[in-house]
Amino acid sequence: MTSDSEQDRIMREGLRRITLFVDLYAIVNRDYLGREEGAKRPTEPSDIDGKKLLRDQLVYFYRQILHFLARAVRYFSHNIVKRALGNMVTSDDWAELLKSLEKLHVNCLDVMKRDDPQTQ
Repeated sequence: MTSDSEQDRIMREGLRRITLFVDLYAIVNRDYLGREEGAKRPTEPSDIDGKKLLRDQLVYFYRQILHFLARAVRYFSHNIVKRALGNMVTSDDWAELLKSLEKLHVNCLDVMKRDDPQTQ
């Protein structure tokens, strides 16, 4: 069992990481996937397949981010005493959730590297 302060630290680190992920993938979405207003769609079949795979990975990644954020909102909606009592009985596994987000981030990076001609 982890302490309240450890739960808070890990969860806050997750929120910090999510901020970085969202910033990074906003740029990826704009520059790599070409999702700006008026951006042209790719025409090469391999280009379409690679971008679809990345888009699918990102959609799943964002779903997991929203799941993490929803749990964080629920966690913070309780006062400190209720959080402490709740952590005595059972605790959210923030470390495992954060590890899952990190793994999804690496998966997205791997998809981008696979489709980048400069890395081949």
